[in-house]
Amino acid sequence: MANPAQVSASATASAQVRISARNMLVTIFGYTWRHWHDHLPSGALVELMGDFGVSPANARATLSRMAREGLLESAKSGRNTFYRVAGGTVARVGTGTRRIVSRGDAGTWDGTWTVVLYSIPEERRDSRAGFREQLRREGFAPFYDGAWIAPGRRSAAALRAVADLGVPQASVLTVPDADLAAVGRAPLESWDLDAIGGQLRELRDRSDAVRRQAGGGMDPAAALVERAVLMARYRDVLAADPGLPPAMMPPGWPRGEARAAFGKAFDALAPLAEARVREVLGRYGESLPPKVEAITTAELAEVGELGPELPV
Repeated sequence: MANPAQVSASATASAQVRISARNMLVTIFGYTWRHWHDHLPSGALVELMGDFGVSPANARATLSRMAREGLLESAKSGRNTFYRVAGGTVARVGTGTRRIVSRGDAGTWDGTWTVVLYSIPEERRDSRAGFREQLRREGFAPFYDGAWIAPGRRSAAALRAVADLGVPQASVLTVPDADLAAVGRAPLESWDLDAIGGQLRELRDRSDAVRRQAGGGMDPAAALVERAVLMARYRDVLAADPGLPPAMMPPGWPRGEARAAFGKAFDALAPLAEARVREVLGRYGESLPPKVEAITTAELAEVGELGPELPV
């Protein structure tokens, strides 16, 4: 039986991060399990999604919708349906994962900035909001209205966002820092460093608390939820960080501390979360995949190399 305090903690975490059914599935498939290419029975996935407060009807609708959109592949065996990450999705190499995984070690910078200039008509406000969100996920921040900036060479990511959202007018430039004549506003001012620093410290403190809780015993279902929520929070916070060397950041910048604390908590939760998935899949007998193994932080970079880059 789950400790009420533990379940409450996970429920609170879910509410804070607001993981949608779709994004929760992506997080589990792409970033918490090593054998993402295995087909998993739909009934088990629906049951696991229930741990996150997703109703069976919503879970089944989400699986079907993601399959129609090409994010998941479905297969039938008799009356049973199975899902796995789609091959076309896997082909989208996880550059975002590599960037975020390595962000905590950002010790070098090639001295360039990537600048995106764009214009999207007022009548396409939804597209404009979607484009900005995709730029944020790629590590950009608003320099001026219609001009976003990121350290390093990120033209490919920016052009992919332009293509994905059908932006009608855009230019992507790579500019050496020495040639970027900024008057009245420095590039680093594009980021709210006070807010990001606070989020990094919050991630560090929460990760430390979760690791202690896992060491003292935690209900496996709560551990599964907490692990996915912690990963989602880690991705959001690290994506917001400019990723520049510590010497360029404010004194005491907590990026390294947050990343280290997250890694310890994420790995401490792995055996418990794995046990929950085994428990659920075990009820499906022959449907159980040959291996159910939680991925560790040491293997996340390999997911970035070979695994799916999904829109979380």
